[in-house]
Amino acid sequence: GTSFKTGWQGNSLCIAIRCEERRGEKPNNTATRNGDQALWYGDAVEIEIATESHSYYSIAVSPSGAVVDLDRGAPRSQWFSWDAKAEVATHIGDDHWTVEIRIPVTQDENDPLHQVIGRKPTQSLPWHMNLCRQRIREDGTELSALSPTGTNNFHETMKFAHFYAGRSHNFDNDANVKDFVIGLREVGKLRQPAEVLPALLALAEGKITDYQKAVALEQAAAAAVALKDFAQADALAARIPIPAVQKTAQMQNLLAQAKAPQVVVQFAEEDIAKWPFWKRGDGYLVRGRSYLMAKNTKQAGSDLTHALEWLADDSSRKAAQRGLQSLQSAK
Repeated sequence: GTSFKTGWQGNSLCIAIRCEERRGEKPNNTATRNGDQALWYGDAVEIEIATESHSYYSIAVSPSGAVVDLDRGAPRSQWFSWDAKAEVATHIGDDHWTVEIRIPVTQDENDPLHQVIGRKPTQSLPWHMNLCRQRIREDGTELSALSPTGTNNFHETMKFAHFYAGRSHNFDNDANVKDFVIGLREVGKLRQPAEVLPALLALAEGKITDYQKAVALEQAAAAAVALKDFAQADALAARIPIPAVQKTAQMQNLLAQAKAPQVVVQFAEEDIAKWPFWKRGDGYLVRGRSYLMAKNTKQAGSDLTHALEWLADDSSRKAAQRGLQSLQSAK
């Protein structure tokens, strides 16, 4: 996970960001000096700032504290001429890394190559901002943001969050604007699988990324399972474009039919350790539960233990823990 705090000190915006990692796993640091664009090939946090005066600035920081700053509101040839004059301190711990950054803000538009231009944001004149994080490994890439953009990049200014000092406020929005993130949020409000399934199928037909299609089809397969339509669940799983997600959905469908032995036969040789890191936990969990139901306690314990290393979702972690507890009780 990723957490942050912001504050205003004098004429500066201060941001603290904490990036959680697996214990013992160091971040992928690809840049050690300011301006090194190799930063984009490793782990980084990226701050997108559109002030009331200028849209917009990007400030990216590597785990070692290297900074790449751009004025994306300038002509493209001048993007990298801008200097935020930011002060940065980073720390790499055993299970996290942190960034503390002070970003000076000026109202003087006579020196556009230096500092963020704007005034302290208020509810009536807010800034628009996004805090983003990228994790890049050999076995997968994870992009996350405070305000999800609904695309495979962070540079969607219309999706930036309102940023200002003051109480919570609901700003006007265009209800006609739709994208995958908004659509998935609306699906989450539905309660009946018979309503959820067609909504997810419609979402999967849009102009979306492979990852988004995989998410929609995996959830659609789960809705079909809830409706006891296992043939449709199989057909939907087969359409999932990411193999690790597809195999997880297939295992879930078999397990829902009490076919744990078939899961074991079909997926025992699957090397989940080579899956994209963001899907390993789900794969280990469903296969571990299948081993448990098939009375293969050794493999069940191994898979469920591995699942806990990768799972972040609380309900999934509890499912893995319950499985391990049942193994202990059976001894």
